[in-house]
Amino acid sequence: MGIYLAARLLVDRDSCAVFESLSYPPAREAFRSCGATVLNVAQDENGLLPDALEDLCRTHTVRIVYVTPHHQFPTTVMLPADRRMRLLALAEQYGFAIVEDDYDHEFHYLHSPVPPLASLDRNGRVLHIGSLSKVLAPGLRLGYLVAAERVIERCAAEIMLIDRQGNQLTELAVGELMSSGELHRHIRRTLKVYQARRDFVATCITERLAGWGQFDLPAGGIALWLRFVSQVDMPRLVADCAKQGLQITDGQIFSQETTPVRAIRLGFGHLTEAELDAGIRCLAAALKQQVAGAINIDRSNFPDRPR
Repeated sequence: MGIYLAARLLVDRDSCAVFESLSYPPAREAFRSCGATVLNVAQDENGLLPDALEDLCRTHTVRIVYVTPHHQFPTTVMLPADRRMRLLALAEQYGFAIVEDDYDHEFHYLHSPVPPLASLDRNGRVLHIGSLSKVLAPGLRLGYLVAAERVIERCAAEIMLIDRQGNQLTELAVGELMSSGELHRHIRRTLKVYQARRDFVATCITERLAGWGQFDLPAGGIALWLRFVSQVDMPRLVADCAKQGLQITDGQIFSQETTPVRAIRLGFGHLTEAELDAGIRCLAAALKQQVAGAINIDRSNFPDRPR
């Protein structure tokens, strides 16, 4: 709902919204439904490429840039500080707004979470959207939005057309968890659990998918981006896994281009170690069916990151 509110507020039928080449499909659809022309900007192993964004700004009227800088969706990479500062500078230069979707900010394993773009914004260019659904429970659809006062006032008016009452009991209960410190303690506990699951699934992949799959260990979040060798037929892999009771999603859904995306976003937060191990075993069996002998394939056969 926060993303949809941003789209309602910021775009019209003559404006362009820019997304990274691999991005969150429902967000694209939210902006498209409000009349925006959706453009793709190139990314690499560190996320959005500011030079490529500037090239788009020179040739199109860019009204908004949607980013997930903390753990890029779906590739999980973190946007470096220099690119964050360049993005903010480009927003000032070309007059666009930034929608920062910070969907799992709390989950960072190596150090404290990197401050969001909104914390660096001095001119009201950033609209920051966050969620408590991953912190507390997927079924708890409670999020928040941080922006300039005039933007919040407009969003408040818009939301009255969608949801006049909200869920006040849930909001009050979560507010109590915050003020009592219980939410902070809960996050510390979950960090230990998720880090252990991340490390376990990384070990499983290293042991069982060597030569077939490659990944960069994410510094945070509850998923990793698993890339496959170029010989893998992704639709067949999805079908072969389904026959074994394993549901995976073709990475192509994150792209608007026709070039195959031989990768999957592998979520580990909701699974036990036994379930993770079973899933990787199924994935290995499905890969073995179509990539015989891939254990000796040279690493140059992997597609360039982030794909």
